[in-house]
Amino acid sequence: MRSIKFIATALILGVSTITILIFGYVSHMNTKTSIEKTYFHESDLVLRQTVMAFENLIKSSEATMEQFSSSVLIKQASYIKDPSSISPLLEVYQKTVPQSSALKLGLTTGAMYTGTKMSIPPSYDPRTKAWYTKALESPSNHIVWTEPYIDYMTQKIIISAAKTIYSKTGEVVGVLAIDFDVSKISSSISFSRIGEQGFVMLLNPNGVIIANKDDYLIGESIFGEQLQEMVNKSTRAQTPFILHGNKYYLKSASFGDNGMMVMTAVNIKEINTALLKELSSVFIIAIICLLVYGILAYAATLKGIAPLQKLVLLMQSAEKGNYQVHAEMKNYREIGALSSGFNQMIQGISERDAQLMVTNSELKASEEKIMLLAYYDVLTGLHNRRNLFETLNKVISKQVNSDAKAVFFIDLDNFKTINDTLGHATGDAVLKEAALRIQELAGPEDIVARIGGDEFILIIHIVDLIPDTIRVAQRLLGLMENPIKIDAVSQAVTASIGIALYPKHGVTPEALLQKADMAMYKAKASGRNNYHIFDESIQQAINEKALIKNGIREALKDDLFELMYQPLFDLREWRTTSVEALLRSKSAALAGKTTLDIIEVAEQTGQIVKIDKWVFKKACQFAKIINQDSDERIKVSINVSSFQIGQSDFVKFIKNALTEVGVSPRCIELEITETVMMDSFEANRQKLDELRQLGIHIHLDDFGTGFSSLNYMKNLPIDDVKIDKSFIDSMLHSERDQKITKAIVDLAHNIGLKVTVEGVESEAQFEMLRTYECDVLQGYFISKPLSEDDIIAFIQNEKVKR
Repeated sequence: MRSIKFIATALILGVSTITILIFGYVSHMNTKTSIEKTYFHESDLVLRQTVMAFENLIKSSEATMEQFSSSVLIKQASYIKDPSSISPLLEVYQKTVPQSSALKLGLTTGAMYTGTKMSIPPSYDPRTKAWYTKALESPSNHIVWTEPYIDYMTQKIIISAAKTIYSKTGEVVGVLAIDFDVSKISSSISFSRIGEQGFVMLLNPNGVIIANKDDYLIGESIFGEQLQEMVNKSTRAQTPFILHGNKYYLKSASFGDNGMMVMTAVNIKEINTALLKELSSVFIIAIICLLVYGILAYAATLKGIAPLQKLVLLMQSAEKGNYQVHAEMKNYREIGALSSGFNQMIQGISERDAQLMVTNSELKASEEKIMLLAYYDVLTGLHNRRNLFETLNKVISKQVNSDAKAVFFIDLDNFKTINDTLGHATGDAVLKEAALRIQELAGPEDIVARIGGDEFILIIHIVDLIPDTIRVAQRLLGLMENPIKIDAVSQAVTASIGIALYPKHGVTPEALLQKADMAMYKAKASGRNNYHIFDESIQQAINEKALIKNGIREALKDDLFELMYQPLFDLREWRTTSVEALLRSKSAALAGKTTLDIIEVAEQTGQIVKIDKWVFKKACQFAKIINQDSDERIKVSINVSSFQIGQSDFVKFIKNALTEVGVSPRCIELEITETVMMDSFEANRQKLDELRQLGIHIHLDDFGTGFSSLNYMKNLPIDDVKIDKSFIDSMLHSERDQKITKAIVDLAHNIGLKVTVEGVESEAQFEMLRTYECDVLQGYFISKPLSEDDIIAFIQNEKVKR
């Protein structure tokens, strides 16, 4: 343990060190910036000079080639049998190119001429060489540059600039090239140095090094796939790069039209060496200062710590259990305060010793409570989700193939209704009783858990897989069917149970619970108060849902939905006064899928919101079109889903869409069903009331199929009720359905509502509903759903008939 004198000395030294480090850092950064600036300036200067030199070299060489290739003699070279007229011309032009380069001409006949009087072996065929073939592959009259290669005749590493020669008739005569000795180019740039270890490189457009100091790295592509990125960066600024284990700052510049570039490399290690040399004196002075400060700090603290050493002895005595010690030191005000504090601490320790036993027991109880909250459900005392997964993982990891398990996913039916109508206290009591009943079936090694509001998991060991599973499921249903008495009031509670089997349906907790959950929803869909064991049909249904979901996404993305319109015939005006917009799909991915299937999946996935918005805007656009030149208003009726009306911006969206399209609200009708109003009735009623005040007509669709239709008829701001097709289908053969239909019509009329009947498919139905004084009829007897053009033609034809 460090002493106070050490801490005091260290503190002073620390402050001094920090000051010196800050000073050193600033000096370091300024010096480094200055040195780098010097090297970078030298690099830029060398780069500009080298670029200018190579630009002049390339321009002069290319000019020579252009001038030579335009010669009449050269254009007719393939027809000249005597080379004595070509060689002198090449020798003349050879004098115009740099001394380290050689002019040569290869003809399509295989003949080869040079401007250096070089002896050419009879076997040498220029047509097989890279410089010749590459020139032919390039566009006409365009000079190309080769990669570095070893020349067949000189055995030197060279690069060639080549150009295809054409006759006056456009035929290829041959290829003219200038060879550049890479070693000469490298030698010329070896004198261009940046510092002691920096150098200059010449690269072709593909990043291959053409020339460098001492032919270093010739032919290598040092950047690979990073070429373009490095070129972009190094063109703008010095860019760090590791080359064969050494770090350099690279700067590049391209020249000419061929994409070749010059790149300078500044050795970072050389910069750091220069920097260290500059800062060495600063470091020496800083070390000396630290030593002096340390000695002074140590001497200053020795005098101040003497009283503290006495106090330390008293503390050591108290540490051994002697609480009778007492400090009387008052040399310094601070030491006196510390002594007083020490005395109070000793007294406090004595008093708190008696409380430690009590506190320890309380801490243990708290730990147990925390563990209980972390792993068990507070309400029922069952395993929670976390505990379930950890326990099930451990059980599975110890199982062998013969140890089968059944996972029961139990969801209470209509629990939300109990909770909402009777209160959370009653709901909690129901959950506790349900937990007790499930535990009755659990053995000592079985697991019971509550993982959600009204969701329970039972995992039991199964000997005879299917029979045992069915027996347990039936017992669970029987236990749950017994009414639960809460405050002397019986509550009817049933359960839907999904079952997954280990290892048949999965070998992980996640897979087992997921499949049991799927099976539970299958049980609910089968009428509730039921059980279902997971099977492939469930997985197929999930897969089918995924296909429809993807098809909806594709249809929305590629505009593959369309609207069809079915007329609504007004019996009083004896004409079509409205058309209902019905969704259809043109997507191949949704082929064979009914609109009901598509809507059902869209509601489950949330895609229905996008579909609803698309349908509303599209229908508004058609409402504007159909009423544009009409003297009789035709309304467009649009179905509204519970998801759409539940959106907080529902009314705002409707208003914005009407304004954007430029259609009157009086041309729009909205159709809602009773299920749309089930959640948030009052909030949704206010939204409909606001839209109705705009002039939009509201229809209550599928009337008569819900349990609270009369209540909705009374309290909703609606203009029309639409009697469900199920009444009409059997009306001709059922006197009861006739009376119900007639009663609904009379009731609606008595409270000022109009009545629309859908599903009219025969003349007999039409005439009977007409005698009932229904207002509007819809169905295939009048017309099937039609496209935009067809519904417009239908209405026009109807006018003619009138």
